[in-house]
Amino acid sequence: MVAAAESAAAARRSDIIEAGVLLASSVLALVGGLLAGLAAADAIKESAERQRAERRQVSAEIVEDAEDRLPGRAPSGYRVWVSVRWMAPEGST
Repeated sequence: MVAAAESAAAARRSDIIEAGVLLASSVLALVGGLLAGLAAADAIKESAERQRAERRQVSAEIVEDAEDRLPGRAPSGYRVWVSVRWMAPEGST
């Protein structure tokens, strides 16, 4: 009977160790996933900021009459395709 009790205690000890390892690996996976997600979000944010800094606004001049392209009863905000000429900040087209 003493041998059975020692065997049960040993089994319980190994179950506790197994549970601890499982818990530690789960916490490690969650923390690792969180850190990887934060790193990816930061990289995307930096990329978007870099792209925004590289872009600049330019003026466009319509080179054809857009009124000719509107249907007779166009709702407000109706969009049409027309040709435009782009003006760079220094004035060149």
